[in-house]
Amino acid sequence: MVIVWSLLVGMFLGWLGSVLARTATSGGILVDILCGGLGAIVLSLLLASAATFDNVVAGYLGSVCALALLYSARRLRKRTTSN
Repeated sequence: MVIVWSLLVGMFLGWLGSVLARTATSGGILVDILCGGLGAIVLSLLLASAATFDNVVAGYLGSVCALALLYSARRLRKRTTSN
């Protein structure tokens, strides 16, 4: 059940990040949601503990890190293709 909460937090943060970064295109928002969920699951599994709150915080941090990497890659790709 803890993994489900982490996944939901990650997916919500993926959606929120998509809205805040204004990448809310049809493919962009789905990729952001999946990336947030994947980052949340990975970090929750790596930092697994018995406490629900700890896993949700790990899910939050994993989601934020995964989205930061995704946005950096998008920005780098835009920069290299525009030159």
